[in-house]
Amino acid sequence: MKVYYMGVDLHRRFCQIAVMDQEGEILDERRIANDEDLLREYFQQVP
Repeated sequence: MKVYYMGVDLHRRFCQIAVMDQEGEILDERRIANDEDLLREYFQQVP
C-alpha cells in the first residue's frame, strides 16, 4: 500500500497544496483559488 502525505496552506483567497509520497518525492504542488468546485475537483483526482 502506498502512503501519500498532503500539506494544505489555507489563505484568504487561495490554498497552496503539496502532495508527497512516502519517499519524500513531491508528486504535485499547486495554488488553487478558494472555490468549492475547484477544490472538490482537485481533491477527487488526488490518489
